[in-house]
Order: sequence, then structure tokens, then C-alpha cells
Amino acid sequence: MIIYKAVGIILGETWMGNTGIFDAEEYEASNIEELDKQINEGIKDNSIDSGFGFKKIIGACMGIQKIEKKIIDNKEFINYGEPEIVFYGDIQEDSELMFEYLINR
Repeated sequence: MIIYKAVGIILGETWMGNTGIFDAEEYEASNIEELDKQINEGIKDNSIDSGFGFKKIIGACMGIQKIEKKIIDNKEFINYGEPEIVFYGDIQEDSELMFEYLINR
């Protein structure tokens, strides 16, 4: 069984007009296309901010990891792939700031 998991942070516009960073909702899917769809829908409908309440989501910096589980001789083995950093939304100019925040927390 293969699962794709995404964890990360979002960049959003606050109600005071500032820009802020907050933890993103975690997502899981059986394929990368479904995971991308979930993340993009979360940005579009603001649900990716886990209820934080940004006025507008600008984008997200997500670590996407492939997790493969196998059962051999009634024992479960799990292989965690190397996470890949993926940027979503309109965050090109802030991507370095988000990456620094993500790796230093």
C-alpha cells in the first residue's frame, strides 16, 4: 500500500492587512494527483489554514512524502521516501522565507 502525505506551512493575508505564516492542514491520499487536488482545494476555500482564519490564503509550502507499507511473513515494513518540498499558490517571492521557516522550526 502506498500513501502520499503532505505537511507544511501556509502564507496568508491577515485581517489586519499583514502577511503571516501558520501550520497547514495535513493531507493524505493514495496518489499524488489526489493529494495535489486536496491541497489546491484547501487553498481555494481557505480550509488549509486549519481554522486559523486568514482573510486570504496566498500559498503553501508543503513537504510531500511517499510512504510504502508492505506485510511480509505477518510483519509490517514501512519505507519512508525522502520528502520533496512543493510550493502551491502564488508565493514565488516569499518562497525562500517560507522554506527557512519550515526547516528552522
